Amino acid sequence: MTKPETEILSFTREEFYEYVWAAPATKLAVELGCPSLLIGKVCKSYDVPKPYSGYWALLARGKSPERTPLPANTIEDQQQLTFYKYPFCKTTVDRPPREAEFDEEIQDILIKHRSLKVVKVGDSLRSPHPLIRDVKDQWKQLDAEKRMSKEQRVQWMGRDRKQTIAIAVSKELRSRALRIMDAVIKRIEKLGGSFEIRTHRHQSHRQNTAVLVGGEHVSNIRLREKNNQVKTVNEEAKYSWDRNRTEMIPSGVLLIDRGPTFYGNSILAKDKKN
Repeated sequence: MTKPETEILSFTREEFYEYVWAAPATKLAVELGCPSLLIGKVCKSYDVPKPYSGYWALLARGKSPERTPLPANTIEDQQQLTFYKYPFCKTTVDRPPREAEFDEEIQDILIKHRSLKVVKVGDSLRSPHPLIRDVKDQWKQLDAEKRMSKEQRVQWMGRDRKQTIAIAVSKELRSRALRIMDAVIKRIEKLGGSFEIRTHRHQSHRQNTAVLVGGEHVSNIRLREKNNQVKTVNEEAKYSWDRNRTEMIPSGVLLIDRGPTFYGNSILAKDKKN
């Protein structure tokens, strides 16, 4: 059985301009074997104007509507384009680098980002962001409860707590962590981003700090302290399985990643440094 060959349809930028203005996109899509939406995307990528709304209706009524002129373009990668019409797959086209395909909103953010200076973390926390104030308030509440027994801790985990951004550090690094996260939050907002605290669907004590740009969820963000695994021996342990343990000891090193955090873990799980 002979394997069907791929049909290659090549155009110069000028030829594609004439092609697009010769017939409606729905008809051209049949010839090219691709969705009509792809033709519009290719026009945008190669800076080729496509017929405006109402153009074909005017032409059908015997009018002579003007074409949008083809703008001058000297970018080497945009002078030739090729459609590959695969027998059993969707048509693809060689497009310019991805940077040229970003939406205008994203391009504005990239331009604004390049114009801003490097993020600097201050020596003190001044005019903290509301999200940072929420974290400080929650830490104060947890400190007020002091140390808890195992039974009290289980009861505490079931209480309703105000959702806060994901920061998991020991007491010694709280001030530094707040200053870093405050600077990061303010920079992201300056670029047009926003934050949303999201709780795990089945685990109410688990939460993520979602970063949104243009209303779209682009990532999660968490500031945490790296822990070192240290093996210890409890000679007074009643059972053998409880004698050898692995303790998680705060290292003093802060990391930014995409993981979740848990209510109270900045105090209950981390205060073992001393």
